[in-house]
Amino acid sequence: MTGSLKVSLIISALALAGTAACGDDDDDGNSAAGKGGSSASGGSGGSGGAGGNTNPPDCPAQAPMETTACGIPQLECNYGMMECSCEGMSNAATWDCSTGGGAQVCPAEEPMTGAMCVPARGDCMFGTRICDCVGDSSTWVCWDPATDCPAAQPAERAACDLVGIECEFGQGPGGGDCECTGEGWDCGGQFCPPEEPASASACDSGDGMCPYGERVCECLNDSDTWACWNPADCPATQPAEQAACDPVGMACDYEAAGGNDCECEDTGWDCGAQACPAAEPAAAAQCEGGDGVCTFGASRVCDCDGGAWVCWEATDCPGTPPEAATTCTLDGMICPYGLGECECEGTAWECEMGVDADGGVETAP
Repeated sequence: MTGSLKVSLIISALALAGTAACGDDDDDGNSAAGKGGSSASGGSGGSGGAGGNTNPPDCPAQAPMETTACGIPQLECNYGMMECSCEGMSNAATWDCSTGGGAQVCPAEEPMTGAMCVPARGDCMFGTRICDCVGDSSTWVCWDPATDCPAAQPAERAACDLVGIECEFGQGPGGGDCECTGEGWDCGGQFCPPEEPASASACDSGDGMCPYGERVCECLNDSDTWACWNPADCPATQPAEQAACDPVGMACDYEAAGGNDCECEDTGWDCGAQACPAAEPAAAAQCEGGDGVCTFGASRVCDCDGGAWVCWEATDCPGTPPEAATTCTLDGMICPYGLGECECEGTAWECEMGVDADGGVETAP
């Protein structure tokens, strides 16, 4: 492609950007703009045509459908940020189009729902109606938010008729964006089966938990399986870090008592605190960080800093908070001073006074 044609393509792309509705997009080219029950402004989308003398005269006025027949091999045509080239022999050549993440090419008139299209960024507006090229099917879907969207946010997986339409319910509490999929409405929430599912059975994760009487179930993100428990089975007080627990996935809240949220993992309880080994670890040994430091004996202190243990004598800390940026010798060493802390970062002290920067001290078991 010549340099002059590339310049022309960029100019054409900028000109075409106004023909598609702007907004953040999801993976299939859907736009978050223009959705919802309110009336949309603006007229029909632009033609997506050649835009002057950008294209050779043999190019179609509108972007051709992917893999449809073409008669001039090697012919290249530009439609905004989408390029189509005629590939193959003259008696069997077809159009090959790519968007490169460009703007949606909007036809001059509202397309028929189900007609083929090339997915790209943005939706197309036709009066109060919205058309989107659905990425997983490469077909148009068109709707009027005022008449085709439910008056209130639907339940997860509730039946819907027009696959691909998007509706916004962000005005009230708990509102969000919902999309009609082949399985029903998808609003990002957790789909709850009518009966309590079996633990470890497969599930599709979403926001929230599912209540079943006194029990709750959660779909675990890392395994896409159900975990179910009775909150009354949570330990009465916040458990020690990595203490044994069951079932995996169980979540318990200790914030009301000044603690943290804890979750049962394969390695035991995870409450966000520093897990302290039974004996002082070797310097630079690998570790997983958490809030707090570990004490060993009367004066030894260790902290997991950047995935490696750092240990020091508490008596090595200066008697008063050191001046910021003054020299220190042990990278990662932390010294508490009332409601503040100073940490040796590299070879210089950094202090945060007025806050307990590292979350307090966790005593070794």
